[in-house]
Amino acid sequence: MFAYENLFNVPLDDIETAASQVVNEGWRLSHYPLVSLAEPMPWDDDTPDHRSWNYHLHCLDMVNVLLLAHSTTGNVHWLRHALGVAMDWVEKHPYQQRAEQSRFAWYDMAVGKRAYRLAYIADAARRFDILEERELDILWESLQQHADYLSQDENIVFHNNHGLYQAAGQLALGRRFRDVDVGMARAYEQGQERFSRMLASQFTEEGVHREHSPAYHRMVCESLKGVLDAGLVDDPAIERQMLLIESNLAWFVMPNGRLANFGDSDRRLMLELPQQAILNWRTPEMIAGCSMGEAGKAPGAAVKVFGASGYFIARNRWPESMSDAPACSYLAQAAGFHSRTHRHADDLGFIWHEYGSDILVDAGRYGYIGKTKKYSDLWNEGFWYANPYRMYCESTRAHNTVEVDGRNNPRRGVAPYGSAIRRHGRVSGGVIFCETEIKFFKSIRFARVLVFLPGKWLLVFDWLHDNVDAVHDYRQWFHLGADLTLERVDDGEYVSQLPQGGQTLRVASLLGGVVAGQPCRGQKEPSIQGFYSPSERKVIPNWAFAFEQAGKRSTVFATVLAFAGKLQTDHDWSKSNASGRKARLRWSDDTHVHTVMLERPAEGDMVVSYKARLQQPLSQESSPDTSMLSGDGIG
Repeated sequence: MFAYENLFNVPLDDIETAASQVVNEGWRLSHYPLVSLAEPMPWDDDTPDHRSWNYHLHCLDMVNVLLLAHSTTGNVHWLRHALGVAMDWVEKHPYQQRAEQSRFAWYDMAVGKRAYRLAYIADAARRFDILEERELDILWESLQQHADYLSQDENIVFHNNHGLYQAAGQLALGRRFRDVDVGMARAYEQGQERFSRMLASQFTEEGVHREHSPAYHRMVCESLKGVLDAGLVDDPAIERQMLLIESNLAWFVMPNGRLANFGDSDRRLMLELPQQAILNWRTPEMIAGCSMGEAGKAPGAAVKVFGASGYFIARNRWPESMSDAPACSYLAQAAGFHSRTHRHADDLGFIWHEYGSDILVDAGRYGYIGKTKKYSDLWNEGFWYANPYRMYCESTRAHNTVEVDGRNNPRRGVAPYGSAIRRHGRVSGGVIFCETEIKFFKSIRFARVLVFLPGKWLLVFDWLHDNVDAVHDYRQWFHLGADLTLERVDDGEYVSQLPQGGQTLRVASLLGGVVAGQPCRGQKEPSIQGFYSPSERKVIPNWAFAFEQAGKRSTVFATVLAFAGKLQTDHDWSKSNASGRKARLRWSDDTHVHTVMLERPAEGDMVVSYKARLQQPLSQESSPDTSMLSGDGIG
């Protein structure tokens, strides 16, 4: 008998305690109602806000730890409880009557996850002789229905992670009974072919998940490891791919141990004790990432560019210990568009972590709550879920990017651009830069350059231009970590205090003609603004603010975010040409004058230079040759 497949990487060191809790207290998913195994299962709950909960019920998630406990210990006590839940589901959900059942009873991914659980229950219950013949016949008939459902291509979601889990469920179901049933043998063969094919489509050639979410990269990575550990697939090429996928995941673990929460990702804590990390992961990079360098071996590089996938990640270095983590910088930009799946309207958005604090945060996921009506205005705009906080988390104004005319960047009915990363590099003084560019709303070009000196400052240079000469209102949004303060001072500067270390963050526009908007925190009317979601069905107020320019055909933002006791900008000296191809930018802090020069030719290498000199009156600073700003045409 094959062991139960641990496809979701559940720790097994205290599995009986977890199983006892489910049996004695009930099963709970996040903030949803507690489910008691001693009471009738709420299979038919169709409450709109319980959509995710209902899905997990029909996956039989509540029996997962029970089956792991049985498989690990052989104690039939856990199997009996799981069998009771399984038989209740099977008897109430024959496939022929699916039209009268919950929408999730025969939902694509639920069938895949349920199939391998029912298969283990049937196999184990037969071997332990705890099923009557009639019950075994009913359970076997249901397994045949699952196998038939999964055999049909029209039921398989080939374009996203749902299909991968359907193939994994088909693999496990087919393998368990392939020696006793020819149909199950065919299911196993079909599952193997599908799994390899869909795995290749789920990840870029770089080994990064295509669904715009580090959380889904993690989830699929752990399940792929579970598939390999269970022996469902024996392919050296897939083994190598899994190791690449896992080592890449380390880049999305921030210095505070949290998972970078781009797209549909919660603020998940990945931190583990060294011995736990060694048990849970295979690659030295991921072991180091989750243990803050106390085990494993971090990548040798501090900067990673996933050029085909659309991620740019920069650090000063990797943590060497838990106590060292607050000294580590982290900047990450999401600049990929591969499909509508799990994608927010967040083009070229980024997050930033310094001094043990989240400086700039992404919106989070909130949850898949309340469906929008198909072909409604919201649906056409790309919103599948109608909950107001969910829609806010997906919206453009909830991310660190530029909003045009108060609209959300298009996601549905537009061609994905793949990766928007163009050029990147390092310059003297430890400065790192990355250039990205897209075209959206059919005619608007948006180029962004992030210039970064870890631990010191971040420069955000944005150029936007409408090719059909229409005018627009532009807002360059920023969203602070929830524990940061914010104050707008009279000259258009924002000032924020970090909760630890005594650091002061100052934010200002380096170019004139830019309006510093009124910051907001926890706003619900006239629209939601100033929130972020760390986990399902939870929002926390945080400060949001924007620099604004109205009625512009073309516009340039050049915003500096610097850790300084004081910040002085020089609007007379700082300039950009109309095409955004050339710019000179200058500001001063307590001790130094900082100068950044940008040249972004249409072709060839991008040039970034940085100089810092000891403070002196700005009037005594020599001016560079202004010819570098010539050529105002749109390049």
